[in-house]
Amino acid sequence: MKLFYIASQDLVDAAHRQGHFTRSHYVVLADGSVLIAAEFASDHKESVWSSQSTVTSLPHPHSGIAVGTEVAKKLSELGVAETDTVFSVSEKAAKRYPLLGMRA
Repeated sequence: MKLFYIASQDLVDAAHRQGHFTRSHYVVLADGSVLIAAEFASDHKESVWSSQSTVTSLPHPHSGIAVGTEVAKKLSELGVAETDTVFSVSEKAAKRYPLLGMRA
């Protein structure tokens, strides 16, 4: 399952080199950070990735939990509001990069 995060481009590049992801797609935001949808090679690699202080984890896509103010501010250029769920974030991001959609 795709899980969504906000991180720096450098961190995403390093995670790719280290084999953290089995599959990932991302869009670079105006501030240089990245919204990434990723599937991980293992639970351990997911835990290592998400525990980094510069990684913002979005709620689980099936939780129905709103992303909140901090994430909405970071993703405002995609039209994200604080009441959006990860599913709606993915649909908005898919307008820029289709493989970020939950249906992709």
